[in-house]
Amino acid sequence: MLLDTGNLPAQGGLATWIRYSGSGLVRAVAALFASALIFSQYGILGILAVMRRQPGPVRYHFLAAHMLLMAAFGLLSPHLFAGASSQVSPWVALSWLLSGLSAVIFLGLSLLPASFWLPLLRTVGWGWGWGLAVAAVSTAARPAALAMWKSSSAPTFEFVHFLLRPILPGLTANPLTAEIGTKNFSVFVEPACSGYEGIGLFLIFSTAWLYFFRREYRFPAALALIPAGALLMWVLNALRIAMLILIGHAGADRIAMGGFHSQAGWIAFTSTAILFCVLSRRIQFFQHPSPRSSPVAHGDATQSQAVAAYLMPFLAILAASLVSKAASADFEWLYPLRLLAALAALWHFRKAYGGVDWRFGPAAAVVGLLVAAVWVWTTPAASGARTGLPAGFVAMSGPLQAAWLACRLLSAVITVPIAEELAFRGYLLRRVANPDFESVSWHSFSWLPFVVSTVAFGAMHESRWLGGIAAGAAYALIQMTRGRLGDAVAAHAVTNAALAALVWYTGDWRYW
Repeated sequence: MLLDTGNLPAQGGLATWIRYSGSGLVRAVAALFASALIFSQYGILGILAVMRRQPGPVRYHFLAAHMLLMAAFGLLSPHLFAGASSQVSPWVALSWLLSGLSAVIFLGLSLLPASFWLPLLRTVGWGWGWGLAVAAVSTAARPAALAMWKSSSAPTFEFVHFLLRPILPGLTANPLTAEIGTKNFSVFVEPACSGYEGIGLFLIFSTAWLYFFRREYRFPAALALIPAGALLMWVLNALRIAMLILIGHAGADRIAMGGFHSQAGWIAFTSTAILFCVLSRRIQFFQHPSPRSSPVAHGDATQSQAVAAYLMPFLAILAASLVSKAASADFEWLYPLRLLAALAALWHFRKAYGGVDWRFGPAAAVVGLLVAAVWVWTTPAASGARTGLPAGFVAMSGPLQAAWLACRLLSAVITVPIAEELAFRGYLLRRVANPDFESVSWHSFSWLPFVVSTVAFGAMHESRWLGGIAAGAAYALIQMTRGRLGDAVAAHAVTNAALAALVWYTGDWRYW
């Protein structure tokens, strides 16, 4: 995996220092940055307000320097993380480290001038000490936390045993080794399987949700939702392990350890998060009383419908992908579910898109082809010379192969570009600029919305984050330059069509 410090050599030198101290360095930088936000004279909200006002001229030279440094960072990463057995030049490690840190600095200078950052850093005062103390304590406490999590799998193991004992003949369970299953299929309930990762993710989500919508909830009553959701996450994780054993015992061990093993956890988190959002707004015990018939309530309902129209197609694709991946091993044979889910959502909200300008020009095709080239350039290299056709696809009959490819192509060129551009450029880009996102002009440009939507789009592509960031920036720029969402959709569609043609011509499925 790219940027995995476990791949760095341990024979000494700067690369070895990054391997063992890199996480501590990241904690220190994050803690110092948080100190600058919390203890400065501006505060988080003040900084966001200044960034929205966009003082002074646009600093394109700093932005260009940031992009060049990020390109250098991306090019050096494969050489640094080539493998623990390979020798890494100290100049490569130093250049990688400096290019990453410098890219962050130049990004900050492109957003706001040095006349803002320097006074901010000077006013932090003793907050720097708090930041370093937090980083030191978190680093020192990491071994103790890992030791604590080693014992956290025991309750999960016992609960899984309790669930399966009445329904699975021949069940064997060894608490000493944490192995549970049958002669056909068994698993080890490791600490990572105890559910603490999902619980931690839910705690972050629920805390952020209650904070951002704090005016709508009654406290401390609403705080009861957090432990209730965490308990539900733990129960669903145990159910995931039980289902994993049942699927494997039934003979589908490749599906059990393939798609279901990883995707079921995301399904549990997504379901819990949705349930949390719905119930917290439906149960009056947690809500501040407000007249439902007031004009404000009517305006909120209209705004909610607009938000749903922009986000639901994208969320429908995500939900369908979780289901299709969970039922897959090495080949996602249920991929057509994504196409059907997106089409259903787009058809349901079709009347809400009447105000969207879907027109596009030839510049969109040029941008789309350039993004495709960047995507190919930044795609991680395969272990072999080429990644061929998946075995699951080859095993399908000719008509099924044609139908699957047609659905994949229609999804890549039509529904995915529309759904993702509605979510990231139509909604997120304008929502960061103004809570009333529909009032924001399609021509409007501001650094904070641009950076947030671009980085979010890149993060969605996981290991291909660098290409995702470049794509998100290009689609946002052409949308804001032309003032039409149709140009972003067309550019996105051209990118996906070009990648599909490349896959068809070369047989290299890495680009899909």
